[in-house]
Amino acid sequence: MYRFLKIFFGAIFRIFNRIEYLHTENIPDGGGYILCSNHLSWYDPLIIATTKKIPQCSFLAKEELFKVPVIRFLAKSIDVVPIKRGEGDLGAMRKTIAMVNDKKTLIIFPEGTRSKTGKLGEGKDGVAFIAKKTNCVVIPCSISQKPFIFRKLKVTFRKPLLLKDYIEGKELSAATGKLMSEISAGLDEMNG
Repeated sequence: MYRFLKIFFGAIFRIFNRIEYLHTENIPDGGGYILCSNHLSWYDPLIIATTKKIPQCSFLAKEELFKVPVIRFLAKSIDVVPIKRGEGDLGAMRKTIAMVNDKKTLIIFPEGTRSKTGKLGEGKDGVAFIAKKTNCVVIPCSISQKPFIFRKLKVTFRKPLLLKDYIEGKELSAATGKLMSEISAGLDEMNG
């Protein structure tokens, strides 16, 4: 199912959005890392996952989506982790930590929700928490704009970050700030 969806949506984005992936050399081989991006539309996980160099990915998605039977079926078949937004969901955190330790690739949107304005919002500390527990690298990535039919899209991948280098004790905000500044720099590079 995952492979079919990757090929199908990859073709759609190439045809209708002439999607261009920049700096894919910054994506590590194999898995065991987190890709973090700005969040503009519900297509964003698909836009990132269709990058040829990225192996099969897992995603975090708000728990409410799992109430829709078709979405629940698709989500379970491609390894989507439901998360309760607005509260510390320790069960989801444990599962994502285990996935990274099992060398899986995760896509996480640190803003926690889609931007209504198109501007980059404030990042939450969940990614820094997972990075601290797993010592994994985090790849900041940026999507140029919300996809519409025949609107060209770009996705850029920044150099891998070791967020643990920005964490002091239990304080995660500096690491989150560094991650968000790299996502912002990617947007500036494409849209500047």
